[in-house]
Amino acid sequence: MTVLNHDINLETLAKLQADDAELKVCREKSSLNLRSVPIPFSDASIICDTSTSNNRPFVPFTCRRKIFQQLHGLSHPGIRATTKLITERFAGPK
Repeated sequence: MTVLNHDINLETLAKLQADDAELKVCREKSSLNLRSVPIPFSDASIICDTSTSNNRPFVPFTCRRKIFQQLHGLSHPGIRATTKLITERFAGPK
């Protein structure tokens, strides 16, 4: 599972997922294989897409910009490379 920066940790992401209306819709009507995955060393769990070899946390709408900025800011790789970085590590609606 991907580790996030200090601004967005997995416990915070789990809390934001609990309030995310879009996640509720995606759990019912999506091609994503969304499952609850325990967070290591925590009593909490996080919703991840488990359809690939990497568990990709579902990113609530309120975090998407921050995730984009975090990965794009690594080296300003361009739109395609940033999109690839994000989709390899995180899940969300198309």
